[in-house]
Amino acid sequence: METTPNYKLPQWVKADQIKMDDFNGAFGKIDAALKANADAINRAADAESVNAQIAAVQEQIVAVEQEIKLVSLGDVRTTTAANGSIVYDLSALNMADYRAFLVFASVNAAGSSVSDAGKIELLCNDKNLGELGNATGGRASTVAWIFPAYRGVGAGYHTPTQNRNSSYEGVSGALLNEDAVWNSMQSLTLKFTGRAGASAVLYGLKK
Repeated sequence: METTPNYKLPQWVKADQIKMDDFNGAFGKIDAALKANADAINRAADAESVNAQIAAVQEQIVAVEQEIKLVSLGDVRTTTAANGSIVYDLSALNMADYRAFLVFASVNAAGSSVSDAGKIELLCNDKNLGELGNATGGRASTVAWIFPAYRGVGAGYHTPTQNRNSSYEGVSGALLNEDAVWNSMQSLTLKFTGRAGASAVLYGLKK
């Protein structure tokens, strides 16, 4: 008895004696081959479906990222020496793309005396906008918006402080330097008076 070249199914000639086992074996091979083909097709379809779902999710992520306007401009930075500064290099940014910056910063006073101060000053390029916080012998933390003013660069801030005698106070205010120019700003500096370990983190609000 001859067989087919691919699945070795029986091909009888007139002289062959046909047996039930030959039929059962042939149909068993056919069944197994069809099932294997169907499984392969299903796996390919499942893979294609998964890839399509992944692509759809990636498109959604891109859309969400485009909608998010507040973006991180760096990890939290910490000074390693007393009276240090944290400088953010803005030279790679197109300042015209940003409405404002949001900064969080904190400082510890230089010592334990009531005369020891912990200060946070804000500079845009080399232009000093002023003082965001001042704690007497204690700790000051601030949150400030920095933005292009009608003339110059301005900032609005709120600074809670804990003084040496454990008294608490919160101060809000506004700063402005008319000589600062938003669109040509290359750096933003937080200048600290106080112990090492002052920290800051910066975000940008895009248009």
